[in-house]
Amino acid sequence: QLQRSLDELDLLFAIRHHDRCEVPSFWPVPNGVMKVANQYGLDPKPTPVPPPKLVLHLLEAAARWVGNYSQPIVTCLNELEALGPDPSDEAASALRRCQEALPDGVRQSLIDRGGTERFLLSAVEMLATACWLTIAAFGARRYEETIDVDETSLVGSDEEGWWLDC
Repeated sequence: QLQRSLDELDLLFAIRHHDRCEVPSFWPVPNGVMKVANQYGLDPKPTPVPPPKLVLHLLEAAARWVGNYSQPIVTCLNELEALGPDPSDEAASALRRCQEALPDGVRQSLIDRGGTERFLLSAVEMLATACWLTIAAFGARRYEETIDVDETSLVGSDEEGWWLDC
């Protein structure tokens, strides 16, 4: 908390020439925020940051899952829901269509992950993870806020656009 408060003072001083509001006329933390925090008994550590290439690769993969693979998975789920709880040839056909709609590499990695009997579950888990990463990355939300997002959080329409309201 101390570092956050000091950071805000530090930033206010940094924008003193750009804004027409009252800001400190002296540098509030001349030795730096970390030194002040150390002086008062805190042991601040920089937040670990993953390498940029790793982050971009992860975001690219998440965007690919949401953009390219979500439609066949959601379609399959809707078809299975419409069929009801009794397994049938129609359910097997819906699963086969879902598998065929996904690229070979994706299909094989899902089968390797959970076997053919867990194919759809693995696909839904991967899609949910990709959605979570996309929301976390582009939604400017803290971890706790991202966890609270559920199906009731999505509002809007295709005509007006969609957004999260939570």
